[in-house]
Amino acid sequence: MAKALNPSPSKIGVVVNPNKVGAESAVPQLRRTFEAAGVEIRFDASGCKIEGSTPEWSSEDLLEWSELVVSLGGDGTLLGTARLMSSAGIFRPLAGINIGTLGFLTCGTMEELDGITTHLGDGTFHVSGRRLLAIRLVESASGRVVDSWLALNELMIGRGARSRLVKIEAKINGEFLNNYHADGLLVATPTGSTAYSLSAGGPLIAPESGVLVLTPICPHALSVRSLIVAEESQLELAPVECGEDVYLTIDGLQVAELVEGFEVVVQRSESTIPLVSMAGQSFYKTLRKKLRWQGSSV
Repeated sequence: MAKALNPSPSKIGVVVNPNKVGAESAVPQLRRTFEAAGVEIRFDASGCKIEGSTPEWSSEDLLEWSELVVSLGGDGTLLGTARLMSSAGIFRPLAGINIGTLGFLTCGTMEELDGITTHLGDGTFHVSGRRLLAIRLVESASGRVVDSWLALNELMIGRGARSRLVKIEAKINGEFLNNYHADGLLVATPTGSTAYSLSAGGPLIAPESGVLVLTPICPHALSVRSLIVAEESQLELAPVECGEDVYLTIDGLQVAELVEGFEVVVQRSESTIPLVSMAGQSFYKTLRKKLRWQGSSV
């Protein structure tokens, strides 16, 4: 018999992306499967709407009640759920069930639900603490913090609707690094290295690597490449000669317009998202499966 690695959750909260194809059939299937396994289940407002009921709890109440949280959708839904946890300061083990497309961060699909339920029931699942980024918008002259956020995947400073390059001054631990002329600049965690950063030409990074990666988006100079730095580094990113239409986006959500005189300060957060994976699942296995690595065809 497999050794139990974690306490089996008896109360599972589910955050649903109702816009995903298959959500309407997945919600009742989740309820049937989990309840048959003796697990109490509650849905968020979107899931309750699909069931035709009215929720008696807020999103924060749902997180507080849950022993484990399931996000039903794709990576974007999981990021949104992580955002809810960060806002509430309530970090529960988070298991993503994919009804989307790629799903790098999810632990399985609806076709694998019986196996997922078994692993959750006997405790044979793994929890990986994924470090968050602490991001602050700071007035440069006074040091006043205007706003702050947490990110699981990445932050991006980039242009808006105007088709022009942005100029971003980057410092690491107070030392000038570069003036990036590009469509934008990404700072990604290892968790986020399989997302936008990968599409922009950044490296794949194992989750436990303890680093951050700066990846310019379509840089003006061919010599400008991704840079990997220690996760203990403090990054200071400031728009230069930007005019209008420069924005800060965090985990796919645009949060602020940037102007000169303000900078984005990025540091490692002490908070982590406990991301769930099933027994037999690994980062490298996920890479082989999602990227369809087959080895040489020669």
